[in-house]
Amino acid sequence: LAASVDYAHVLQSPTELKNLFSEFNAKFGKNLSPAEGPMRMRLFRNDLKEIVRLNKEHEWVSGINQFTAMTVAEKQQHLGLNMSLAAPPAEELPLLSSVPTASSLDWRKQC
Repeated sequence: LAASVDYAHVLQSPTELKNLFSEFNAKFGKNLSPAEGPMRMRLFRNDLKEIVRLNKEHEWVSGINQFTAMTVAEKQQHLGLNMSLAAPPAEELPLLSSVPTASSLDWRKQC
């Protein structure tokens, strides 16, 4: 989706809004059921209004991304650190007492 799109203008035109929503769905692989479509369109329109507001108030540019048209609960699922990806499980780490250690080591001689 082009960053140069005038989202304020799109919000004034139901046809352009529908076209942009279709573009968004295609780009992010959204396959909406007929029952889900109207709810997602409302979320999309509300997010677009927020994008327009933010872009008027700030020097940085807000735009449409994969989080557009998600509910608050859906967005919250993407927050936080997923520790399952950060490190191996603790049971896979060796115990320090089982790792042989030297009684002394002169690091100057290790170079």
